[in-house]
Amino acid sequence: MDTASGSIVESKPVCQCAPKPVARRWLPGFPIALCLLMSLSSITVCLLMSFKTFQLENRLQMEMPKTRMARDVGQECSCPPGSPVI
Repeated sequence: MDTASGSIVESKPVCQCAPKPVARRWLPGFPIALCLLMSLSSITVCLLMSFKTFQLENRLQMEMPKTRMARDVGQECSCPPGSPVI
């Protein structure tokens, strides 16, 4: 009680609860962050593998020999009858 001014002053209660440690504050968000990190890394690996596969397919197509189409030989053959002479 404040007798100088003649009024009753009530003091506010001080919060007795201790602040949460940093680890306890971030702990609920850890599974979400871990899930997000794993999802992003999975997408990155998928895109990287697709790009590498695309490069490999292009390189294999460049290295493969060109296939030749067989021409259709008509019924008229210019070879003499009989076995070939060597």
